[in-house]
Amino acid sequence: MSHGPYRFSRNPQYASSILGLIGLVICADSWFALPLAVLMSCVYVWMALVEEVWLDRHYGASYTKCRERTARFFDMSGLVLAVLEKKQPSRHTN
Repeated sequence: MSHGPYRFSRNPQYASSILGLIGLVICADSWFALPLAVLMSCVYVWMALVEEVWLDRHYGASYTKCRERTARFFDMSGLVLAVLEKKQPSRHTN
């Protein structure tokens, strides 16, 4: 779990769903969408917490190491650093 989106989140599927719900509320431009988005976001957070208990019991120390180095939902600083590293110019000259 150290490649792709899992470098920045232990739960990228839930994190992206929460972002999608925020976008839904903005695009719907309706106060009726807000309670649904909040409710569903709470469900995603609850599911992640329940899964963590199972993962900890099932994988033990290896999951504990993963949990220590990866954010539950968003690692914004890690994402920003990864983007900045990709944008640095190459030191090689042609």
